Amino acid sequence: APPAPEPAPIRPATPVASSVVGNLVDQKVAAIAARGPEYEALARLSREVIEQIVWEIVPELADAIIREQVAKRGTV
Repeated sequence: APPAPEPAPIRPATPVASSVVGNLVDQKVAAIAARGPEYEALARLSREVIEQIVWEIVPELADAIIREQVAKRGTV
C-alpha cells in the first residue's frame, strides 16, 4: 500500500483569529477532560485534528458566505 499522505500544515492565522480559535478549543478540551482521564486523553489527541479542520474549513466557508452576501446586494 502507498504511504499515507502527510497531513496539511495548519494555516497561519492572524493573532486575533488564532487566539479566538485556541480559546474555544481549549474550553471544549477542558470540558471534555473534566469527565475523566480517558476523556482527557482523547480530547488532547483530538485537539490538533480539530484545529487543522477549522483552519481548512472556516476560511473557505467565510469566503463563500461573503461572496453570497455581496452577490445578493449586487455590489463588488
